[in-house]
Formats: sequence, C-alpha cells, structure tokens
Amino acid sequence: MRLTEAGRRFVPDQIRKPRDPVDWAKDARNPLKATEFCAASLLAIDIDSEAEREYMSKLASALHLDSSVVTFMHQTTGAPTL
Repeated sequence: MRLTEAGRRFVPDQIRKPRDPVDWAKDARNPLKATEFCAASLLAIDIDSEAEREYMSKLASALHLDSSVVTFMHQTTGAPTL
C-alpha cells in the first residue's frame, strides 16, 4: 500500500492537533477502516515518545482491535510494540 504525500502528512497533522484518538476512531465505521486507521498511524509516525505510545494505545483500544491484530500490524510495519 503506497500513501500519497497528503496521506503521509494526514496523521502527523492530526497528531499535532489535540484531537483525542477515541474521537478520531469514531470515524472508523467497520473493521477494515479500523485497521486502515491504525496502519496509517503506524506508517506516519515513529513511536519514539511517551505521547506517541499513548496515542497508539488509545487508538487501538478505541478501534476495538484485537491485541493479536495490533501486534501483527506493529511487526509488519516495523513499529515497536506497545
């Protein structure tokens, strides 16, 4: 999956805004969208701060993603597991 430049900027722009990931997750209306939201976040940010770890944890929880799916997504994208 290749993201456009606008797609790569979307998640970091959203993270800079104080929007709560729980609120953002409400836009995921089905399991496919939920995994896409999580994957986009994993691809767009480097999880190297406590704020980013907290964001990803809250997002995965709000998206109701199974922990095995989240772990797989982290491994697939090379992101550190939480």
